[in-house]
Amino acid sequence: MADDRSPRAVPVPLLLGEAAGRVRIPLAGLPGGVIAVTVPRKDPLGAARVPVDRKGRPGWREADLVVEQPARAFTPPAELNPSELAWFLGTKDHRRWQAIETKFGDRAWSLVTALIRDGGAVVRVSVSDVKNWKPRTLRLTHAWAGQAVDLLREMRGQPVPGEARAALLEIMAGVPELSGEAALLAVVPGDAPLRAPDGSRTGTSVWTVYDAAIRTAAYFLQHQRQDSPLTEREVAAHALPDSKEWTPARRTAFELLVGESASDKLAAMDHDIRVRGRLRWSVGPVIADAMRGHPWIGLPSGGIHVIGQIERDVRGALVIENADTFQYVCQRPDVTDTWLCVWGRGSATDGVVNFLRAMNDLPIAAWCDLDARGIEIVTELAGRLGREITPVGMATELFIGGKQYVPKNLADSLKVAEKMTVNGHPALRDLAKAIVASGGLGCEQETLYDKVPPTLAGELAKL
Repeated sequence: MADDRSPRAVPVPLLLGEAAGRVRIPLAGLPGGVIAVTVPRKDPLGAARVPVDRKGRPGWREADLVVEQPARAFTPPAELNPSELAWFLGTKDHRRWQAIETKFGDRAWSLVTALIRDGGAVVRVSVSDVKNWKPRTLRLTHAWAGQAVDLLREMRGQPVPGEARAALLEIMAGVPELSGEAALLAVVPGDAPLRAPDGSRTGTSVWTVYDAAIRTAAYFLQHQRQDSPLTEREVAAHALPDSKEWTPARRTAFELLVGESASDKLAAMDHDIRVRGRLRWSVGPVIADAMRGHPWIGLPSGGIHVIGQIERDVRGALVIENADTFQYVCQRPDVTDTWLCVWGRGSATDGVVNFLRAMNDLPIAAWCDLDARGIEIVTELAGRLGREITPVGMATELFIGGKQYVPKNLADSLKVAEKMTVNGHPALRDLAKAIVASGGLGCEQETLYDKVPPTLAGELAKL
């Protein structure tokens, strides 16, 4: 292990592939490495579901052709030359199959097959039966679509290097928080290719991502306000000359540059996951190091689709319910040197669940409030992951001897606790009974800092 405590290269593929949450359809004649899956439908609450017929069987009138195995976030096939690749990257919503055949003729199917295999495209097909189907439309995968803006700019040429760097230095001149970045950029030779300077906090070498991160960070730092937070769209509209889009790579580079305050002060900056520990991930061309970020690194929920590679060297993952408690534990190297700490907005969100699936070979523990909702979170997380989750810091004795509080909806708390005595996580049913006996009271994590954190590393080591 290197002295910088960066993690070993233990690769984990895409956290969430295009086939996630779908059912495979056995269409005949598919190319190797390509599978067909059901097209999801939205229920009234907006959740995705598998379409079924009157007999409860998966609906097959249409299907999506996707890569069989998760792929890296961007590995363009050798079959496409730069011009052809740019044409596909320019896909806004979708392209009709007729347009693809008109463009590429007899090569259309072979090129599209290569794109599917490399994780770049999803092809919607109409299905008569398992032996008869035909392509209808093509769209980019989440991974490619999230990077298309920056990739196209890289491919279509850059501005004059000296002028581009001078423009950014001028932007950073009035922003003290960016003086370090300005110093790095200022010593780059004038004739050097356009790349982010070595040591940049943005975590990227790609100029288009770096340029967008500097511009948006400068505007944000100069115009942030307490009474009415800036929105991410507002910042992009003022700061970016070419696009109002926040790509996952740009979001993450911005976050790394500005720091933890971004998600708290910038309205609509979607942060479902925060982590601290010996882990690195790539978000498009941006590399975020969860050990070097202080006190943690945030992952935008949209970025969950474009994780190409994770490198980690941890013994397990610890999910923490409250943001304050998460930050408190992040400052304990006895925990973060060996375990990955994860916060997900205090609930078992889709982003947290999909993230933890990449840790399925490791033990997973959870520390939540000692209340009905905390028990419910651990129970739901174990159910959605389909595996054992070990509660820590949630002993019944801590609740009985701790400082109890009255939940906002005491009746609902009592109702949930009663349910958890039967259906809750087996290790927490006694806690649920104690909560019922108290009339539905709870005990928050923050009141247990003198008891749980000092013993946390020892408890985790037992797993």
